[in-house]
Amino acid sequence: KRSDKKPVRFGYIYTDYPADLSDLKRLNQAIHDRYDMVLVLRRIAYKPIAENKAWLIQEIKSAAAALQGQIDYFWSPRGALAVLPEYDDILLSHTGTPLIVGATEESVKKGALVHLTGDPASQARDAAIICREILDGRDVDQIAPSGPRQFQFAINLSTAERLKLSIPSDMMELAADRLYR
Repeated sequence: KRSDKKPVRFGYIYTDYPADLSDLKRLNQAIHDRYDMVLVLRRIAYKPIAENKAWLIQEIKSAAAALQGQIDYFWSPRGALAVLPEYDDILLSHTGTPLIVGATEESVKKGALVHLTGDPASQARDAAIICREILDGRDVDQIAPSGPRQFQFAINLSTAERLKLSIPSDMMELAADRLYR
């Protein structure tokens, strides 16, 4: 249902690395029918991080600056840029625009509002089970894809307070030992 209110504008800086493009495609599919939110995109050409870290950091700064005035919040991708600790620092310290969805739990410790991802330990167990099935001769086409069964959810309560958001108690219980200030 379309609202007369303006949609919330999320700035999303990503690279053209295939995994990043796949994540963006899934995010676009998830919000496709939503009229209350929109992604404002800035793409950076992917270059291997080890040899191009300084260049990537400058590109992130330029993209973040270009988004100023066009967005309400940042949404951090999980892909290539998330491995750079400087990425969060740029968004959190240099822009003045809140980072709502952080790519990592570390993002939330630094000031992003929330982080949600599949639990790495449970994903590793699931991968081991699939590998065992393949090694036991099961046809790969017969193994159904599945999403994570357990998640890591983190909330930064100071950021929530700064944004004047009330976090429901059941969400705080889900975050359990991943509540930060």
